[in-house]
Amino acid sequence: MKKFRAIGDPIKARHFYYSELEVYYAQWDKINEKINVRIGEIAHLTDDQKKMITDKQTFAAEFIEKVKADRAAKQLHENPAYKLDEIINVLDDTKKQTEGIFNLPPPKPKEEKKEEDKKEDVPMEGAEEKK
Repeated sequence: MKKFRAIGDPIKARHFYYSELEVYYAQWDKINEKINVRIGEIAHLTDDQKKMITDKQTFAAEFIEKVKADRAAKQLHENPAYKLDEIINVLDDTKKQTEGIFNLPPPKPKEEKKEEDKKEDVPMEGAEEKK
């Protein structure tokens, strides 16, 4: 029985891997599209935050391209270079980290503006006497 499992388990794993890849490609497309939409919608993102988001997005895109290239280069009977867990982790990390940046509250307005408003509200001494 161990001999059959030694042969059968890798075959099952390869079949599952190759049959599930399309699902993860579609998930990546949705995540990528959502990132592109949200980065344009949220006005309060700083340049550093935008750079962090695009770096994470670029890393994930390059990883998915490597997976696609590996899939195209290998036959179904060959072992893949990547595992589904790696793909899932990259997609989840990218989604969580970019959502974390998108959900940051907008920066508070600077204190200087409040002080200027207070100075403008104070009436001048000579302004009332002229009436």
